[in-house]
Amino acid sequence: MLTAIRTAAVSALATRLLSNPGRRTVAIFGTGVQARSHLDAMRACFDVGDVIVCGSTPEKSREFAARHECRAATAQECCQANLICSCTTSRTPLWDGKWLMEGAHINAVGNSRPDACELDAVTVQRARIAADTRHGVLEEAGDLLVHGAGDRIVADLREMLVEGKKVRSAPSEITLFKSVGYALGDLALARLAYRRSE
Repeated sequence: MLTAIRTAAVSALATRLLSNPGRRTVAIFGTGVQARSHLDAMRACFDVGDVIVCGSTPEKSREFAARHECRAATAQECCQANLICSCTTSRTPLWDGKWLMEGAHINAVGNSRPDACELDAVTVQRARIAADTRHGVLEEAGDLLVHGAGDRIVADLREMLVEGKKVRSAPSEITLFKSVGYALGDLALARLAYRRSE
């Protein structure tokens, strides 16, 4: 549970740093723990309008939508959102990158295998890329490695926060935040949770 909270919180931070301002239409790919935590985080941190979800089956999408006050949708419909969170265990791409609208921001957190990817080559090619940590992503992120895009990371979280590095340079650009997680983040959250419990 702590990992899900940490991952969603980091995605919310990345969304604040990378996405265009204004009201968000949120698309969630996935129906598991990470999908739920990301939906909660996006609703807590941003002005969210419509929320749509695409799971591995239409039935799972409808069940998730009924529990979380959102709407089941196709992958193509979800690609018309300006804030997308991909939170699945899929080893193959979830959508066609040609469907993405200009200016969208994507949090890709589901896949952390170097030989598999949730994202297709078109999505990766169209996007300005940020990472949670360069080292982790270059070791584990098949979403970038499979498509030969490891050298296209513009900045990681530390560089954005400490050095002020900018990833988005125009409202029309698509931004992609790839997160594979890191143990130090889990440790920091566990320590915070322990202190709060005291």
